[in-house]
This record gives sequence, C-alpha cells and structure tokens, in this order.
Amino acid sequence: MKEDFNKLYNKMLSQYEGGLSNTSNKKFDEIKFFQIDDGWQKSVGVWEVDEKKFPKGLQVITQRCVELGKSPGLWLAPYIVEEKSSPMIDHPDWPLS
Repeated sequence: MKEDFNKLYNKMLSQYEGGLSNTSNKKFDEIKFFQIDDGWQKSVGVWEVDEKKFPKGLQVITQRCVELGKSPGLWLAPYIVEEKSSPMIDHPDWPLS
C-alpha cells in the first residue's frame, strides 16, 4: 500500500502556482493516490483551508490530480484538536476526556 501513496508536503506544494507541475518522474506514473498532508488546514481541529498557504484553495490541486489520473486525498485527524483552536474555545464541552 505504501507505493500507492505520495505525500507532498504543503510547503513544497504551495510553491507551485498551478498545482502539480513536475510529473515527468517515472515513479509518478505508478502512484494511484496523491495525499495532501498535514499543514493545509488553519490549525488542527479547524478543518478549513489556510488561505495564506493556499490562496487559490485546494480545488486547483485536486483538479490537477484528477487530470493526471490520480485520486486526491486529504490528511485529517478528526479526533485531535489544538487547545487554542476555535472549537476548544467555543465548545470546551466537546472534547472527550
């Protein structure tokens, strides 16, 4: 399963204006899934795109993945929330002990 996933970290990904640009690598042809890893969101627990890192949103990237025949994926950790995030501040009763 490892060979099916390619994690491209957001710092690198956000440098590409048009999303995925270097697809000439032979290994890239073998990849079925393209996962956008941790860091795309405003904070852990606030599952909204960080517009500073992705001013055009994630749609450009996911569309490019589909154009290249890859299934786009998105890293999530639904059971984790940062203490200073808005869900913790606005709803302190939500987290489980």
